[in-house]
Amino acid sequence: MKKDGSIGYVIKGTMACGGKFRPSDWAERLAGSANICIEGGEGGPNKEVCVSVGCVDGVAALLVPKGLEEANPQALEFVLSFARSNNLRIEQMPEAKEQPKAKGPGM
Repeated sequence: MKKDGSIGYVIKGTMACGGKFRPSDWAERLAGSANICIEGGEGGPNKEVCVSVGCVDGVAALLVPKGLEEANPQALEFVLSFARSNNLRIEQMPEAKEQPKAKGPGM
């Protein structure tokens, strides 16, 4: 991913106890209910800052872009609060780590 679209957080669908979080489509539901897609992020006025759904280490994950904190701090807090209250694993992505890929159509 480009620097302006890099991932800031990965919220994995595994709980601190090791079990998988249910329902299995939680990431799609959270991304849809939060409707987090903001225009004008780090990439400029025409760049969208969106959370996306992916698969990381074989489990569903929510990929949160770095630009979300600046574009909409309340949306970032909503997503992180959901993850904390459900004991989901939250990983902050270091700059040098390879970025996970979002699911594309047909995946």
